[in-house]
Amino acid sequence: MKILAERKILRVDNQYDGHWGYEEKLFKSKEHLRKWLSNFHSVDWTGEENINELTLEDLCDYGDWDFREIEEQE
Repeated sequence: MKILAERKILRVDNQYDGHWGYEEKLFKSKEHLRKWLSNFHSVDWTGEENINELTLEDLCDYGDWDFREIEEQE
């Protein structure tokens, strides 16, 4: 039997201390994570750019997020 591995993106909240913040969450792709972050931060965004056009790295910097690529076994 062959075990298939699917690459996922793990969102990490750099401010999470076990009591406050968002626990790690898996996303299908970096683009899915980017869209989630732009939607999440749309309520507090004060920049001049359109938040929906920011890069994943820019959104991570803005909200103190990080991400890791992982393989999830099926």
